Amino acid sequence: MSAVQLRQNHMAQLSRINLNLLPHLNVLLETVSVSESARVMCVAQSTMSKILAQLRDFFHDPLLVRKGNHSILTDKAQSLKSPIKTLMESMSTLFDNQNEDPSTSTRTFHIALGPQMMDIIMPPLVAELHKKAPGLKLDCRPASSAVQEMLTGGDLCLAICNMEDQMLPGLKFHDFAPASELSLIMDKDHPLAKKHVISKSDMLSYSYVQVRSGFNNRKGIIDYFQKLGLDSEAHYSFPSIKAMLLALENTELLAFFPNNLQLDVTSNNLVMRPIQEPSPNLNFRMAWPEHWQYNRLHRWFRELVSDVTCHSANEYAKASPLPANCGC
Repeated sequence: MSAVQLRQNHMAQLSRINLNLLPHLNVLLETVSVSESARVMCVAQSTMSKILAQLRDFFHDPLLVRKGNHSILTDKAQSLKSPIKTLMESMSTLFDNQNEDPSTSTRTFHIALGPQMMDIIMPPLVAELHKKAPGLKLDCRPASSAVQEMLTGGDLCLAICNMEDQMLPGLKFHDFAPASELSLIMDKDHPLAKKHVISKSDMLSYSYVQVRSGFNNRKGIIDYFQKLGLDSEAHYSFPSIKAMLLALENTELLAFFPNNLQLDVTSNNLVMRPIQEPSPNLNFRMAWPEHWQYNRLHRWFRELVSDVTCHSANEYAKASPLPANCGC
């Protein structure tokens, strides 16, 4: 089949579907419930059932099937979920880009922050949003090892955390600080504190701790720990950096930490030491899906997040803001 015939075939397929059904499909895939979708879309349940019937006819698939007392998505529906969500966001950029104003927007942004940024960024960011965009909603969660997949899959529209050099296709990013390696934090009276550099054999006799949902679960870091002969799962996990630092005091525990984020460890009677075995580079990075690149509201939002990050995180890192008016 020639390129022209393929294009004609695709156009014929597109002409078969009512594009007004796409928002309903997006909600059905999100809620996996006809009644809940009807409520969200402000239509009668019978109307939503008819829409589902039309979508089933178009896709030649039931999309939602009953299992016990609830519905589940078919494999076909699962495969549609991410592209339909991305399509809806792209259509929003196309049609609403010039009209959506931060001061009146009621959009919800789903973001993820690394544990070291959660306490630093969220309070001032919420204060700025409440002042400049009171209707805009923010759903913030800890950045997990799957943060890039969640960005490309449409579950997140922005993330700030330490990331490895390798990025998935379809993502844009900005590095707030140069890439860094890992160092070790320990009590000032720890047996290893007198060493200037910590070797692979030095650390094997001690347990280490980490911040939950931190950088330790990145694939490159897991491989690095295996290379060192360490268990990739820490002996103790903590919800915040503050709790982790307190746990290091007066113990022989160790904590790995990116050396591009400066901590005043001396106030906790702790010291930071470099590691002899080079670790993978970690970047203090903000990332977002490519389809949000030219969305006016998202651009305003990420510039605001960048400004708040640079101002609030100044104590921990010399952060460089997004370049002005470049859309990146």
